[in-house]
Amino acid sequence: MVLIDLARGSLMTRAVGAAPTRPIPIRLVGEHDASTVDTVRGRLARAIASGEDDVAVDLHAVTFMSAAIATELGAAQSLLAREGRALVLTDPSRVARRMLDLCDVASSPAIARSSRMRAAR
Repeated sequence: MVLIDLARGSLMTRAVGAAPTRPIPIRLVGEHDASTVDTVRGRLARAIASGEDDVAVDLHAVTFMSAAIATELGAAQSLLAREGRALVLTDPSRVARRMLDLCDVASSPAIARSSRMRAAR
């Protein structure tokens, strides 16, 4: 399993454990907008291509999210849904949750949400 940590435009990748587990985690940290959309898109694509597991995106440390990032999450959801997999959005910050709601990404039936996100709605 690979944990991908995107912080302030920099990328850190580190192996976590030997065997893949469910779901494949991605953590977004800090501000994410047009300047990070290609990196986020690439990391989502790699996670999707890495196997048959769902993909979890931890959004608790997001301080800014543009519509471009929300759109990429929606696109990832579409790709995963075609494969019978899910995009799991975990613990979104207030900023992330607001943008997901504005872009109607979080309401998509193919996106599973953590219990914290459901409780916050």
